[in-house]
Amino acid sequence: YTEQTNDTRVVAGTNDLKKGGTPYFIDRFFNYDNCSTMLVHENMFNSPPNDIALIRLTTPLKFNERVQKIEFTAETVPENSTLTLTGWGEMRNGTRPTKLQTINAPSIGIDHCRAIYNETLLNDGTICSLSKRGEGSCRGDSGGPVTWKGKLVGIFKAVHNKG
Repeated sequence: YTEQTNDTRVVAGTNDLKKGGTPYFIDRFFNYDNCSTMLVHENMFNSPPNDIALIRLTTPLKFNERVQKIEFTAETVPENSTLTLTGWGEMRNGTRPTKLQTINAPSIGIDHCRAIYNETLLNDGTICSLSKRGEGSCRGDSGGPVTWKGKLVGIFKAVHNKG
């Protein structure tokens, strides 16, 4: 879908919502369902499991020492690699953080992931990770970056609690 908005903003250049950063007003959200053409990276699957919404700002981002692009790598992430997940999702007590949260978690193979979660819908491009109970990603982290060796390897999609 496409949604116009006047009061939602993107804040760039800070990891603390209470200080710093530059707010940018959003002109429009674009979801893949409403795009006349879909731009898909050549190394990604052209299917809804890999969907992403695009945001058009009213003014372009100003890149500086605190606002940078991140390099994407299509390199296969080996099992037991350290992934970094970053997000603004709920904390253990159910509140939203004011500071950006990060956690390192090991990657697990797709077959191991399917066995743990009994998920037959996971495609071979899915990167899975495990974290300790009470740690890890939570509601609201979806859409955040998953990085490996400082490069973007994916976008966080789901939270599954097991055990």
